[in-house]
Formats: sequence, C-alpha cells, structure tokens
Amino acid sequence: QALPCGFSTTDVNADDNTWEARATVPTQTNPNLPVGNGGSGNAMVYFYNEDGTTPANDWFYTPALRLTGGRAYRLSFSYRSSGTSYREGLEVKYGAAATPAGQTNTLFTNTNITNAAYAPAAGVTDITPATTGTYYIGFHATSPADQFFLAVDDVVVTEVLASSAALTRALSVYPNPSNSGQFNLEVRGA
Repeated sequence: QALPCGFSTTDVNADDNTWEARATVPTQTNPNLPVGNGGSGNAMVYFYNEDGTTPANDWFYTPALRLTGGRAYRLSFSYRSSGTSYREGLEVKYGAAATPAGQTNTLFTNTNITNAAYAPAAGVTDITPATTGTYYIGFHATSPADQFFLAVDDVVVTEVLASSAALTRALSVYPNPSNSGQFNLEVRGA
C-alpha cells in the first residue's frame, strides 16, 4: 500500500526491506494477521531481511511539521512486535530534515520490544525546538538481524498546553485527540 500522505522512508542498509504501510502481516498460523491497532486499519511495519545477517537500519519520517521555537510538543505512538521470540529495536528522533543525518534529537529508544499486543510508548521526551521552523520525526528500526516484524501505529503530535506541575493539575483538555474537532477544556482552582 502507498505510504500515508507526506510520509517518507530511507533504506539505509540498501537491502530492499524497509518500512511500509500495511493492514496485515503474514505469520505461520495466519497469513493475513491484522496489524493495525485495534485489529483494523494500517500501521507502519518493518519486516526483517531473510538473509539472516543484515540488521535493521531503516527509517520512516512524518510529514513536515511547522513547530514554534521554545514551545513544547508531545509525541505519542504505539508499537508492537511479533512477540517474545523476536526482539525488535526502535529509536525515535526529530530534526530539520527527513534524512538520517537530519535527525539530531533523540526522543525514544527501546532495544527490547517483545510485546505482541500494541503498547503505548512510555518515556518519550517532549519536542522543544530552539527555533521556529520545519521539523520531521523519524522512526528508526534498529532490530538485530533475523528477527520478524516491528509495527508502529497511532502517531500523534500535540502541543503541550501546560509547562508547570500546578498548571498541569489545573488544566485538562479532553478528548485528546478529538476525532470530531470538538473538545472540553476543564479549569480547576483558577
């Protein structure tokens, strides 16, 4: 399937295995296992190289994001692998270009992804660019050779509304994200 609008990939190790938008993945027990979070839709999926010696070194990038210098933005996403038999690795960075060299700021690293069900990424560093400009978020498959698949879904970037603990407790926006464009803003103790 075609990549989502504005997404791009880089096959650094030039092995012709790279990230793709997929609705299913083939397994021995189910040749059309749904891979989207919740059992439907597409996810970005990286499949291993069957030569048994080439580790993953492949990126996918979000569309260009116009970010304001000094403001904080929060990235959320979910990820999964085929399970405990195959250890996958993922690094997430952001930078000024949709290239490996352009990804200069690390947001997330996990070299031991073994969950067969989607899990929300924990410990993702907020994005706080120094200057206003165009930025890209890069998802880098770093799995060892001869693993199986790594899937990423539900990628969302939101601006952080509060920057202090007191303000975070006082303000709440929900649902976040809003599928309808409508949301509630709750202010407590102001």
